[in-house]
Amino acid sequence: MKIYDILVIGAGPAGMMAAIESKKTNENLNVVLVDRNREMGKKLLITGGGRCNLTNSQDMEVFFKNIVRNPKFLYSAFNNFTNKDLIEFFEARGLNLKIEGNKIYPFEDDAKGVLNILKSELNSLKIEQLLGFEVSDIELEKDTESEHIFIKSTSGKEIYTKKLIIATGGVSYKNTGSDGSLFEILKKLEIDIKPVMPTLVKLNSNQEWITKSQGISLNNTKFTINYKDKKLSEVEGSIVFTHNGISGPAAINSSAYITDKEICDISILIDFIPEVSEQELNDIIKSRDKKNLDTKLSKLIPKELVKNVLLYELGIENAVLETEIQNMKKIQIKNIIDAFKCIKLKLTGYGGINEAIVTRGGISIKEINPRNLSLKKYPNIYVAGEMIDVDAFTGGFNLQIAFSTGYLAGKSSGESF
Repeated sequence: MKIYDILVIGAGPAGMMAAIESKKTNENLNVVLVDRNREMGKKLLITGGGRCNLTNSQDMEVFFKNIVRNPKFLYSAFNNFTNKDLIEFFEARGLNLKIEGNKIYPFEDDAKGVLNILKSELNSLKIEQLLGFEVSDIELEKDTESEHIFIKSTSGKEIYTKKLIIATGGVSYKNTGSDGSLFEILKKLEIDIKPVMPTLVKLNSNQEWITKSQGISLNNTKFTINYKDKKLSEVEGSIVFTHNGISGPAAINSSAYITDKEICDISILIDFIPEVSEQELNDIIKSRDKKNLDTKLSKLIPKELVKNVLLYELGIENAVLETEIQNMKKIQIKNIIDAFKCIKLKLTGYGGINEAIVTRGGISIKEINPRNLSLKKYPNIYVAGEMIDVDAFTGGFNLQIAFSTGYLAGKSSGESF
C-alpha cells in the first residue's frame, strides 16, 4: 500500500504554493496535489477579470488594516511570506510585474503567466498531480506502528497520506470547483465551520438617481457604514453606477461589513467629493460667477449625476439660475450640500454568493494553530487559503492571504518530518 508523505487537496493558489513549499522544505518527501477539476487554477485565471491582481505593494502593516475579519490570525503567515517574497518568487522565475496604484499585476495583464509559473515549479519539483479527483470523505486511521489519513474519492479511488493540507477555497464561483463540500466533511470531524456567505459584492438599490446614472463612475468617494445607528466603518475608493445599484471598490469593500446583517439595520451614507469640505462646497454653490447650479457642481461631479441627484432626490430642476441661488434659504443650500456629501443609499440587497469575489466564514480560527496552520484537534491536517475565516478588501490582499497561508502550511508540514 502506497502512503504519501503529504497530500494537498485543492490546486488553487494556496494549494499549489503549499505543495511547492512542502517539497522545497524537504525534497525527499513524496508530495501529491489533487483537485476535482481536470485543470489547475481555474479560479486564479478569472481573478481580477483575468488580469490577476497578484498582491499589493504597500507595507505589510497596511495589509492588516485591509483585512476585515481576524487580521491578527495572519501574523505568522504574513511574517513567513510577505508581499515582497511573493513578488520575488514570481520575478525570479521570469514573470514581469507592474504596479498600478498599489496593485501588482503581471506585465501582460494575463493570469495565465502566474499559473504557468506555478505549474512549471510543480513539475520541476516532480510533485505528482492527480486531477479529476473529487474527495468524498476523509478518515483518520491508526495501526500498531503508525497513523495515516485515508482519502476517498467519488470515483472509488482511495489514497493514504501521513500529512494532509486542505486548500479547496470558499463557495464563490462554484463553476471553478469551489462548492464548500470539504466544509461538510470537516464538520463530520467536529471542526467548527462558520457560516459561509458572500462578501465583496455590489450593492443593490432602486433609487431613481442611481438607475438614471448607470455607467457614470467616480474616482474617489467615501462610504460611511452604520449599523443600528452606530458607525461601523468608513471605506474610500472609486465607484460605478449600474442599472440596479453601485459597484466598484468602495461599494464592494463596503459589502464586507453588511452581508451578515439585516438590511433594515444598515445605513450607508455616500460622500461623492470627500476631498472638498462642506464649507468649500457652500462657497462654490454661492459663488457669483453667473453660472447655473448644475454647471457649478459639474466642476466636481459629472454633470449628469448632478442633474439626477438634484432632480430625483431633491426635486430641483436641472437649471437653477445664479440669481435664484443667491435667494436660496440656508436650509435649501444645506440640503444641496448634504445630497453630495452624505446622500443616503437605500439598499434593496447585494450580490449573491455566485457574484462574490470571495466568501466569508469557513473554518473557525479557534480550530487552527496560527503558527503552523495545523488543526488543533488533528495536528497532521493543515489548512490554507479562503477556507479559513479571514477575508480582506479588494486590491490583491486576498490573493496574498492565499499564497502566504499556502506557504506556511507547506513549510510547516514539510518541517514536521
